[in-house]
Order: sequence, then structure tokens, then C-alpha cells
Amino acid sequence: MAHLYLDGFGGKRCCLCCKNTEFETVNGVRSSYQKFPESKLQACGVAIDASGKAIGLIQLGFHDTPGDWEIPSCCVCMHATVKPSECHVERIVVGAAARGKGLGTKLLNWAEDRARERGCKTMFLEVVSGNPAKKLYEKHGYVQETTACGRCMICPFTFCIMGHVYADTMRKPLP
Repeated sequence: MAHLYLDGFGGKRCCLCCKNTEFETVNGVRSSYQKFPESKLQACGVAIDASGKAIGLIQLGFHDTPGDWEIPSCCVCMHATVKPSECHVERIVVGAAARGKGLGTKLLNWAEDRARERGCKTMFLEVVSGNPAKKLYEKHGYVQETTACGRCMICPFTFCIMGHVYADTMRKPLP
């Protein structure tokens, strides 16, 4: 799974505007998933190709699972508060070779099924500026919550932490 993180998130910044090295990314992923309790692992969907290689991943957060491991504890204002009726899509990644083939849709559908099983009424996620996946989320009924004013207020912080101008929160009600 670490190669998926490199493929989808390897160039992203962490706190203090530093990009993680490949070594840091791989070791961080391995270390975190080894420490996760069973409840967090069950909230992770992995798509595998015919050769057994992981080609997609979606990690969910619920009110009773540990929070997003990639957000440093010093950045408490970035931690999502998940209510019992909500499901947080902490991350979704589709490997470059599998993009544009419907895998993102399958991962989102899997996530919605898990959320419904747990009695969730809504799902939400964050997407950074310029991410083409935003169109996929909109196609699946996610609606942007972030206002222009909200973008403006968080812009310097988001840029410093993640290297993007802004990040939007998107939400979807579950039928």
C-alpha cells in the first residue's frame, strides 16, 4: 500500500513546508497501519488487481475510530471532528495506471455501504485546490461547503502546511 501513497500523495507537504521523502512516506504508512486497531483497519478498503498489487485505497474515519494519522498533533485545528452520524473520507487514492477506469467510483460506493452499515447519515471529505478528483466527488453528490470567505481565511495556513491555495470540505447526505 505504501506505493499508492507515494503515487497519490508522495509530493505533498507536511508541517513547516517540508515534503516527505520516499523513505519517510513508506515508513510512515507502514508504521501507522501496523499500529492501527482492528476498527481502523476495517474502515480501510483496498482494491487489488489480478496480480495481487494494490491499485486503490480508501480510508474512512468514524466517531469511534482513531483520527487521521497523517495530520500532526500540533495541527489540532485541521483534525476533523466526526459525529456518530457521519463518516469522514480521510483519504482516497487510485494508482496512476488505474485512473479513469471507474475504480474511484467503486471505492466511494464501498465507503458509502460501510457508512450506511454503521448508521451514518452523511459523508464528508476534504479536497485541495486543483485536484481533478473534485469532479468525481461532485458526480457522486458531494457538495462544497467551504465559502469564498472561508477559503480566504484558511488560505495562508493551507498553503504553508500543504502547498495548496485552499482546501474545500465537501459533504454528501446518504439516502
